[in-house]
Amino acid sequence: METRGNFKGRKGVKFETFGGNTKSSTFAGLILVAIGVALLLQNFGILRFRDILFYWPLAPLAWGVHILFRSRSLFSYLVGGLIVSMSAIKLLDNLDIINVGSKFYGPLILIGLGVVFLARNLGGGRVGDGGAIGDDSQVDQPHINPAAVFGGVKRRVVSQQLESGEVMAMFGGVELDFRPTRMKGNTATVEVNAIFGGIKMRIPETWNLEVRGSAVFGGFEDKTIPAPASVDGQPAPKLILTGNAIFGGVEVEN
Repeated sequence: METRGNFKGRKGVKFETFGGNTKSSTFAGLILVAIGVALLLQNFGILRFRDILFYWPLAPLAWGVHILFRSRSLFSYLVGGLIVSMSAIKLLDNLDIINVGSKFYGPLILIGLGVVFLARNLGGGRVGDGGAIGDDSQVDQPHINPAAVFGGVKRRVVSQQLESGEVMAMFGGVELDFRPTRMKGNTATVEVNAIFGGIKMRIPETWNLEVRGSAVFGGFEDKTIPAPASVDGQPAPKLILTGNAIFGGVEVEN
């Protein structure tokens, strides 16, 4: 279930939990309405709970389609495709259209992870590396792509022409320091995907943050103090975060 909270704590610090945008909140509301209608029909004897169990894969199936429509990176497409594939197979299995045992899902997940690794390597970035030049602790490129899988990655982003990025933490953690960074324009979009992992980011005090990600049993936490909307008549730099937090978390502070 996705929820969104936006409130201010001490010293004007704003928190945004479970970081869904309007579309994500609408999607979560539709899921709740569907569950409520199904339970109501069961109470009136129109629909049996056993019948509902047959169709439960429709929920993750719809969620996977939702991820696919919002995807901006190969990783998100792979995650959405994996969820859609597994949900569709489970639904067909429940309806006795195909016969698939539970042993099928483990290998499918491993295959999906393998495809992620291969895709990142073919794209020029190693899993666990930010594509840095020279010092492995620094990233000096307009597009960053650090990833941590069953491990940890810590990077200092020193790019003076930042445009975009993709950050992945799967059963691991990524820590990024954007304080020395400058954007090429007024905005930069970074897709973050935390799956059973965590991502922590530090940004300059002159930047504003906009969270457009969605979370399922995870959360986005905005600990930044909002910067002025403009400086000397020029719009303040804005970092836009997209992506997903699935059983994981994303935290941003300045």
